Amino acid sequence: LLHHRRSSGFSLKSGWVSESRRYTFSLPAYFHRPATDASGYTSVAIINDDLRLGVYLRYLRKDFPFMVEWKNMVSGDYALALEPCTQYPLNRMSKEAQKNMQFLDPLEDRTYNLEIGIIDGKEEIHDFEMKLKQNYLVP
Repeated sequence: LLHHRRSSGFSLKSGWVSESRRYTFSLPAYFHRPATDASGYTSVAIINDDLRLGVYLRYLRKDFPFMVEWKNMVSGDYALALEPCTQYPLNRMSKEAQKNMQFLDPLEDRTYNLEIGIIDGKEEIHDFEMKLKQNYLVP
């Protein structure tokens, strides 16, 4: 279980993460490879324990094998993003980027499903966390 505590009361929660690396561009970015449940889905959430409120993403990891957590901690301009992606946003010429790069052929299209939801209240937060702990498999 990945659980980052923020001084602002926010935390990031997701299934167990096999790989997490920090890269610093102009702002910090963390690259994750979340675990899945038995059906191949992964879930990540941003939760504010003080407000007892959160938002979650649920999707098939085969569609988006990587997830980037990007944050801007500048006072008065705080921002946090969870970005499911098909590859890490690295220099396209790097070996790591090339081994995971996906391409679309001309006129090819793909359909992806992504569920976005609200976690409202202490009980729903607890249920979400328990579901992660019980259902997620080590990748």
